[in-house]
Amino acid sequence: MNRPAAPVEPRPRPSAPWPWILLGGLIMTAATPPSWWPGAELLMLPGLAIWFALVTAERRPVLASYWLGALHVAAFSWSLRHVTWFGWIAVGALGGCYYAAVALATRTAFRPDRAHRPVAAFALAVAGCCVLRAEMPGIGYPHGQPIHAFWAWPQWLGAVRLGGEVLGNALLAALAAASVQLVRAWRLAVPTLPRARATFASVAVVGAVATFMFAPSPRGERGATVAIAAIEPGYHSLDAFADVENASRAAYQRRWLELCRTRLVAPTEAVAGRGVASPPALVLWPESSVPWSVRRSVDGEPSFEAMRGAFALQPSVRVLLGAAIEHREGGFTPAAVLVDADGRYLGHHEKQRLVPGGESLPLVDWLPAGLAAAVRDFAATNVGIPDARPGRALPPLRLEPTNGSREPGFGFAGLICYDNAFPEVVADAVGAGAQFLAVLSNEAWYRGGAEREQLVAITVLLAIATETPIVRCTSDGLSMAVDGDGSVLATLAPAPAPQPAARVLRVDLPLGTGRLSPMAWSHRWLSLLAAVWLAIVLAHLALMWGKVLRSRRFLSAAVGARGSGDPRGGS
Repeated sequence: MNRPAAPVEPRPRPSAPWPWILLGGLIMTAATPPSWWPGAELLMLPGLAIWFALVTAERRPVLASYWLGALHVAAFSWSLRHVTWFGWIAVGALGGCYYAAVALATRTAFRPDRAHRPVAAFALAVAGCCVLRAEMPGIGYPHGQPIHAFWAWPQWLGAVRLGGEVLGNALLAALAAASVQLVRAWRLAVPTLPRARATFASVAVVGAVATFMFAPSPRGERGATVAIAAIEPGYHSLDAFADVENASRAAYQRRWLELCRTRLVAPTEAVAGRGVASPPALVLWPESSVPWSVRRSVDGEPSFEAMRGAFALQPSVRVLLGAAIEHREGGFTPAAVLVDADGRYLGHHEKQRLVPGGESLPLVDWLPAGLAAAVRDFAATNVGIPDARPGRALPPLRLEPTNGSREPGFGFAGLICYDNAFPEVVADAVGAGAQFLAVLSNEAWYRGGAEREQLVAITVLLAIATETPIVRCTSDGLSMAVDGDGSVLATLAPAPAPQPAARVLRVDLPLGTGRLSPMAWSHRWLSLLAAVWLAIVLAHLALMWGKVLRSRRFLSAAVGARGSGDPRGGS
């Protein structure tokens, strides 16, 4: 008589490798701007190697990748807690999802005996994950990409000049993954050592060619320049009004006028007033430096009278200041407004990328118009999120030629804060004819946190990618000028608000060509390729899981039918 077989106990699922998750998150955070010590940037490679090892291991690879990403994103975004604790937690939780997507995509190509397929898949997935995280509608967050760690070493960023951030991220990930495969081959003989060597050599050669053959080259003979003065007022936009928060509107306006006069107008007249020799051609004020807006007349013509007669400058001087554009249908758009020496309006550029949760509600535009308006009104009244709207890309602003330029004039773009973090915005401005970019930013919200260095890192990489100089004017952050080869021309030492007085950055900024190189035109296509590949792989996996779930439900129903004696269940 046969005994019934003993029930098979299900094997317990292995736990996540927490020591490696914590170590990987720690060293990637140490390498991410601001790096914890000189040379810590190099830790990004072993951090990526640990990530690849977790992704291709058997112990909960997707969960391990998620927690590695959540910890890394939350750590380098720590300064967001000064703005909103909920937002900081949400950024970390959502950031882990992108890292989990890398694990899912890499696992589709992973075979223990293969060396090149998982390396290529991991490189493409990391690059695509960074693109999706940066460009996701309503919640774009481009900070903390692997290649950003090397912003202070522009001579190593030839891959960024060749293929933008996406190629730099892919090559770093490929080098880290190929190193792990080489170690595995040496210790376990899986994959075979010749295959692992060939994969590592191929990645190393491609990386060396991209890094050194296309390395940004310093300018030779100094060409035409533009003299710029960036005014850093040194006060926090909220702290400066804390004692008049519940006072009358008149008291609030008086404080604005006082700050504008002492921290912006007075320093501007000191460097560019009518009695000053050798004034700059352009004076920059940071984002949100004045509370007034550009309005449109009945016939649609813009008007900005608030600064008329506010200062007395040399006739050739222009001022680019942070203000806003009011919309007749409601809401506003932050803007960089150009005025002449008497404060008369000359033109403006609008902010195209709004800060999620700070200037806009994520995904609210997907709601019906009436409901979206009600949600915006509630958020503005009860949460303090303003009713800001993304702006349009406009033709370059223009200045008169200076310091040897024989052109009839040259163009530049005024970017507001978050615009500076997106390659497409910067590339479109240069492609339209901008010979340099002026970034007006308010970073006092972060109380001296890591966001400042991450925005600086992005600035350097985008200057290299477009071969165009960029000057940054911040409220208290890192005001600086970067040449088109990524070298820092001038900078003010970090000085978080409040400061006793304004500071001024003076620089003779070289002019770019106002044209994108053929290499720069290809950057967005590489980004699109990586993002689309990752999206297709994830969609394919979702369809497969859907089929598996439907099959399991069908089998469960069939087994239940047999057990109940239903003739439809079969004999």
